[in-house]
Amino acid sequence: MSLSIGFNVSAQHAHANLVAADRSLSDSISRLSSGLRISRAGDDPAAMVLANNLRHHLSGITQASQNSEEGVTMVQTAEGSMDQISALLSRMRTLAVQAANDGIQDVTSRQALQDELDAAVASITRTADSASFGSKKLLQGALADNTLAVPAQALFSASTQNAAQLPGGILAGSPLTATVAAPGITLARSTYQTTLTTNGVTPAAATAPLQGLIQNGQPLTGIAGGTVTIAGALGSRTLTLPANATINDFLAQVNAFSAQIGAKAAYDAGTGALTVESTSSGAQTFTISSSDMTGAGIGLLDSDTTGPTNTFLTAAAAQTIDLAYTDAAGTVRSLTLTQDGTSPGGLTFTNLAGGPEAAPPYTAFAPGAFSWTVRDTSGGAVGSVTTVPAGSYGATRTGTTFIQTGALANQTTTIDIPDMRAAALGHSAGLAGSNLGSLQDLSNGHTLLVGDATRALQVIDAAINEVSSARGRLGAVQANGLETTLSTLQSSITNLTAAESSLRDVDFAAESANYARNNIIYQAATAMLAQANQIPQTVLKMLNNG
Repeated sequence: MSLSIGFNVSAQHAHANLVAADRSLSDSISRLSSGLRISRAGDDPAAMVLANNLRHHLSGITQASQNSEEGVTMVQTAEGSMDQISALLSRMRTLAVQAANDGIQDVTSRQALQDELDAAVASITRTADSASFGSKKLLQGALADNTLAVPAQALFSASTQNAAQLPGGILAGSPLTATVAAPGITLARSTYQTTLTTNGVTPAAATAPLQGLIQNGQPLTGIAGGTVTIAGALGSRTLTLPANATINDFLAQVNAFSAQIGAKAAYDAGTGALTVESTSSGAQTFTISSSDMTGAGIGLLDSDTTGPTNTFLTAAAAQTIDLAYTDAAGTVRSLTLTQDGTSPGGLTFTNLAGGPEAAPPYTAFAPGAFSWTVRDTSGGAVGSVTTVPAGSYGATRTGTTFIQTGALANQTTTIDIPDMRAAALGHSAGLAGSNLGSLQDLSNGHTLLVGDATRALQVIDAAINEVSSARGRLGAVQANGLETTLSTLQSSITNLTAAESSLRDVDFAAESANYARNNIIYQAATAMLAQANQIPQTVLKMLNNG
């Protein structure tokens, strides 16, 4: 081997080996000090991906376990209140049996029995109303709702029923079908509209003063200090117009109080059309009044207050939807839902009539039993409308309250608790035609006082069976749904944690051995680099000797 001082091959090899030994020693120190085998993707890319997937899934399962525990607590809260209702029903049955012993009862004793029964009925409703988990009411029927089919979800936001208004009940899991007749329905809003021009022909600019403009052929002369009173769906407000008020000034006043009045205004300078529109669709009270056009001073948007109607008004009409469902006895029922202009936005349809009888007592459904709410697709602009095309739209009588009991989107458990208020219990006795459709009717009709203990017993027994069945179903959800799932989740948490640990955590025994080996190699490489650096000294010795 030749000797040179320009390039020390041995030192370069020793340095390269020292760098590699230093890197290995640093990795060992990092693993031992952090406890992790994988702290960056470069440590083991494939294992890092798998470990991260396990970690994400584990966090979801951990939260699902907590959700399940909260679900169990919620169910136990509801079941505790239902147990109180069962105790009250048991006492009511005792009272009814006592009242049935007609041979020894007089008016005074029957009144005492009736008073206690009335108190028990009130307590049942009070217990159901007060049972809550956080802000969620548990026994008012809010958890026993409907699930809209996918096509219906685009047009409707909710489909609900009031169990207290359904003496015939509704079959669990049964379909509800809302039918919109051809050519469909349009949910319009009531509007007041007039045309404002400068000379009877040319549309006025939005900045033009109102005083002196031509309103549908009549000069506006009563603007200065005049007032316009708007009574909309939400309230009434009187607006005062100063002498120099412009069209824009009027629009600003109306729209500033839109949330209080339930009305909004717009102006089209291209056509001269001034529009004040209700914010709720359908038929509802909506009036505008100002100075009388037939007297001194012609007011804004007041065509003739002496007549029965303001001719500037285009009143919106209430629309209807047909609904079919299956009651608890398996009978298909049909009814008509009418748009309720007093509902928020006028978007809710409800049945105004009961049935199938023309007058009470109703044996299937009472007025207000069903509500379907249309989605507002109008965008909210003045003149816009919401339309529902002709067709049939479905929903299913299933619970819509879910507990997320898994890490995946479809791993849920449904909590479905029927209405436990007195007016919603006892329907299955089938005595609605005798004005005894529910427990509440036992109180309203003074059943024990009038000596009708036998039918009171039938209604109470029906209510006992309804509550017992509901408690049984709820107990099955708790035992076979939530608690079983909770045990499975806890086992999964343990196993997934162990699996992630095997991938991510360091084996201290093996890594300690690696550290000792790397440390020795590092020290040896350091020593050999020092030795290699001495090789050029041989050349110096040769030169000195020469």
